Amino acid sequence: ALIITWGAYLAFEGTRMAIAEEAHVQDLVQRGLLTYAENCVVCHGANGQGVVGPPLNREEFRGDPAENKEVFDLIVSTVRDGRPGTTTPRWEQVVTGEWASYTAMPTFGAVHGGSLNEQYLRAVATFIMMGDWSQVSSRIPAPNIPEDREVALSRLPDAAGLSAEANRRAKELFLDRGCVACHTIGGV
Repeated sequence: ALIITWGAYLAFEGTRMAIAEEAHVQDLVQRGLLTYAENCVVCHGANGQGVVGPPLNREEFRGDPAENKEVFDLIVSTVRDGRPGTTTPRWEQVVTGEWASYTAMPTFGAVHGGSLNEQYLRAVATFIMMGDWSQVSSRIPAPNIPEDREVALSRLPDAAGLSAEANRRAKELFLDRGCVACHTIGGV
């Protein structure tokens, strides 16, 4: 009976481990999706297309993190440690004809005072490599718009080159016409 029990256990253990591993990877992808939507969308776009920061939905970033450890480690270290660059968004066309972002990336790793521990860093890297970019938009936090109109107006930035009156009118239109619903991510 003991031999049969051990034989059955060993026969199903590999399947059980494969199912558990797949569930773990899917959990990482979902956690990474939320982390990306809450932290990365402003600079890298809802579809990973790149805005201020470079595009992340590139083919060379796709794949299985376990099989392409070098890319996975590059993404994790970049998110954790940031990267140098200018504080003003700057793009330049390189010799190959592609455009490169020379904008600095802040550090997100908790080891540098950022908001992401190692588990979340690994999750966002897993999402970038394996996730579905079309799901990001539905996970972006809703704008935090104060109920008090004057407070809401005061939180909107002034546009350069406009008079105080023109700035106030622009802010009122931004709120009244509902622009703020689509053109706000979180509280920004």
